[in-house]
Amino acid sequence: MRKIVSIVSLPGLELLLFLLFFALFGWPIITIVERTHNCSIFIYIFLVWSIIILLLAFIARHLNNGSKKGNEPGGMTDV
Repeated sequence: MRKIVSIVSLPGLELLLFLLFFALFGWPIITIVERTHNCSIFIYIFLVWSIIILLLAFIARHLNNGSKKGNEPGGMTDV
């Protein structure tokens, strides 16, 4: 788990993930998937979209836990 957390903490990870998933939704990859079966494009887009959501949720959870270490256990802090 520590290794995953250290990977999530890397600067520029969001940009790398954006470029990776942008490429996965790009024209050449979509046409390759589209040729195999009619419903495979739906399954492909749903799976890639689900992976994006899960990764973003994991990153947000990790960043949120890192910012709460110095705060009081109530969640909200004075601004």
